[in-house]
Amino acid sequence: MLPWIQTYTSKQFWPLNPKTKDICLLDIVWALSQKCRYTGHCNRFYSILEHSLLVNKFCPNYPLEGLFHDAAEAYLPDVASPLKCLPFMSEFKKIENRILEIIFKKFELTWPLPEEVDLIDKAMVFDERQELMPDWPVDWEIKGPGLGLPPLPKLDPLQAAFSFLRICERNGIK
Repeated sequence: MLPWIQTYTSKQFWPLNPKTKDICLLDIVWALSQKCRYTGHCNRFYSILEHSLLVNKFCPNYPLEGLFHDAAEAYLPDVASPLKCLPFMSEFKKIENRILEIIFKKFELTWPLPEEVDLIDKAMVFDERQELMPDWPVDWEIKGPGLGLPPLPKLDPLQAAFSFLRICERNGIK
């Protein structure tokens, strides 16, 4: 029997066999609002959902893809990027990409993830690090200068969830 998780809305979700019928917007929003970026090692709670709202704002051609670019993390643990690059994580990355593909299919978003979204997501790390982790022991080898963001808004999980849901509602995503 395949492993499954119970979601916020009391559904079963099979990470190794994701189906569009099992994807629920509320499950994605709730889970991402509760998970802190950078495995929690920042100077305040900064959710994956807050980050996704910013990526949405800075992706003029693919704002919804920016909004949902980390949505697979609603169903999986958030693994720090440096670990995801290690060879033993290749199967995890395949599972994560398959879930993301199913989510994008469910909400009729452009797949594969557009390069614009990936570039904005990576550039944002520079700005997030500057604000959320002002001291670092070694250089992070971040490519590019960042986006030059103003101070990051401080949204609690419910504020972030309502903001995300408003964007979805305006765009007919349910």
